[in-house]
Amino acid sequence: MSLLLVMGVLLAGCGKPDGAGPSNQALQVAICPTSPPNCFQQDRDYAGIDVEIFRAYCESRGRTFTMTAYDWAGMLGAVMAGRADVAFSGISITERRRESMDFSDSYMANVLIIAATAGRDVKIDSTADWKNWRLGFVRGMYFGDLIKTKYRDAYDYTALRQYPSYNELLADLGNGNVDGAFMDSMVMADQKQKGIYDLVVAFTLEEEDRYGFAFPKGSALREDFNAFLREKADDVQAIIARHMK
Repeated sequence: MSLLLVMGVLLAGCGKPDGAGPSNQALQVAICPTSPPNCFQQDRDYAGIDVEIFRAYCESRGRTFTMTAYDWAGMLGAVMAGRADVAFSGISITERRRESMDFSDSYMANVLIIAATAGRDVKIDSTADWKNWRLGFVRGMYFGDLIKTKYRDAYDYTALRQYPSYNELLADLGNGNVDGAFMDSMVMADQKQKGIYDLVVAFTLEEEDRYGFAFPKGSALREDFNAFLREKADDVQAIIARHMK
């Protein structure tokens, strides 16, 4: 997987680092800021559930971190190549991804769906109906692996329209260039809440999906981050609840 063009870099302060050694070094974070409500651009800053959780972690450990924005595939590639200490933007924990990266404990559940624009007569009662519609997804996301494996008889992977981020996928969905979009339910809920796109759930996949923070294989940071998730479980859930109102 080749890394695509880096979109931007932002230094985030998380309290004053104390002591010597690694704690004085800013953690390198790879993000895809087109994944609301977990990670998105707000004015000239990055915001979202995952950003707030990681900022709280850094504050508790006296660390700083630098966020570098990629498209989805580039974000995962940065972790696999060891160019980032961690990646987050609502990343699904999958067995295939575990082969090339480590994950934190899950902190959030998600539902996998096909979204359509309200008012368009997109009827999908079963996977057998998928082939009747023009479907798209964000390149590098979990849906691609599912269609290559479990759903290979339901839809031709080569016929899927692939996009670098949700921004382009949602634009084509809104313009009628695709009929349905494989999407995280969290993203659809965020779009509806903000009144950007009027979307409906055309189909719900049966897979259980859970989010985790991604780390390079063998990362010691993962264990400390998991300890933080346990220590501050109530605070983490409060962050999630605030964004999901």
